[in-house]
Amino acid sequence: MGPWRLYHHNSPAVGRLTAEDVQKARGTKVPPIRHPCSVLQLSDKSCERKVPATRLGRLASFGGLAVSVGIGVLVEAAKKSFQAQTVPSPSSSGALLSEANAERIVRTLCKVRGAALKLGQMLSIQDDALINPSLQKIFERVRHSADFMPTKQMMGVLNSELGPDWRRRLAWFEERPFAAASIGQVHLAQLLDGRNVAMKIQYPGIAQSINSDVRNLISLLSLSNALPEGLFPEHAIEVMSRELALECDYKREAACATRFQ
Repeated sequence: MGPWRLYHHNSPAVGRLTAEDVQKARGTKVPPIRHPCSVLQLSDKSCERKVPATRLGRLASFGGLAVSVGIGVLVEAAKKSFQAQTVPSPSSSGALLSEANAERIVRTLCKVRGAALKLGQMLSIQDDALINPSLQKIFERVRHSADFMPTKQMMGVLNSELGPDWRRRLAWFEERPFAAASIGQVHLAQLLDGRNVAMKIQYPGIAQSINSDVRNLISLLSLSNALPEGLFPEHAIEVMSRELALECDYKREAACATRFQ
C-alpha cells in the first residue's frame, strides 16, 4: 500500500498510542486546502483605485495631468537654468520626462486605464529608435502595473450588467481580482455545477471613451515633443481605436472562444 497504512483497532501500533499522542494529534493544525488557482495574484504595484467612469471625469484626469506635467517642466527648466546658468526650452522632452513627471504620467494612466493605458503599454515595446528611451521607460512601468476597482464600484458594475441577483448564479465569487489590466479585471468564481471560471469585469466607461482617451494622450505627448512627428497619422489612430473597441466587446470574445473550442 505504499506509504499509506491502515490500522485495526486491535493493532499493537494503535495500542501504543498514549493520551499525550492523541492530544498532540488533535492540536495539529491542518493547512487549509487552497483553490488550484489561488496562486494567481495581482502585481505588488497594483492598488485599489476608482475608475473615472464618465467622459468628463476622464477628461479632468488628463487635464490635471497636462497642468501638473507643465508645472513639472517649468520646475525642471528652472533647476537646469540655475545649475548651468542657461535657460533650456521649457517644452524640451528632457524636462518633460523627469522622474517627477514620469511618476505623474504613470499614476494617471494607471488611474484612468482604458485605451490610454493600452496605448502606453503598446509604446513600451517599441524600438528605441522610434520612441525616446526615457519615455519608453515610463510606459514600461505601466505595462507591469494596473490598478483595480474598489469593491463598491466593482459590485455596481456587476449589478448593472447582470442584475442585483447575480450571486445566485454562482456557488462562490472571489471579490478581490487576481489580475487587472487596461480594460478590465479578472476574478475567480465557481458556477453552480461546480465548474471553476474566470469572470472578466470591464471598467465602466472604458468602451465609450476609446477615441477621446487615445487622442488626449497622443496630443499631450505630441505637444511636448515626446513623440516623433507623424508617428500616429489619422488612419493609424482610427485603426487603433477600432481594434480597441473590438477588444472591449466581451460578447464577441466569448463567441470566438466558444467557436475555438
